Amino acid sequence: MSSAENRRFVQEFGLEGVFDNVCRLEMNLNSKHQIRDSLGLSDNTLLSVLESDANPISSFIQEAVSPPSEPVQYNDRKSYFISLVLKDCDYDLAKVEAKMRELYKHGTKFADVMKPYRVALDDMNQSDDDTYSNLIDKLK
Repeated sequence: MSSAENRRFVQEFGLEGVFDNVCRLEMNLNSKHQIRDSLGLSDNTLLSVLESDANPISSFIQEAVSPPSEPVQYNDRKSYFISLVLKDCDYDLAKVEAKMRELYKHGTKFADVMKPYRVALDDMNQSDDDTYSNLIDKLK
């Protein structure tokens, strides 16, 4: 909702700040094959789909937000630099990106620049296993 194309809509309906810190996950099942796989079926008959016990939303969420099996150790210069930049920017990726845009040339692919910061922040946030467990319990 923070993109330029949505700005007028957000202002017109007084939605400023309403979607801050909100994450949207999307699961698109666009083919019969994808539907069969997500429901664990061998055919696409309506009765099979309706009788399926599979929970594709729960499986998708578990795959999307599952904690890593091992925490990443910051024991080299690059990792230490990344952690310092995150700390300097209050662990806010928007602030990190703004700072990095000042330091890199125009035309730089910022998805690649930001990837190590996103990974490091995700690793730091994975320490809250209770949140993950509660989310998965609610999806069952």
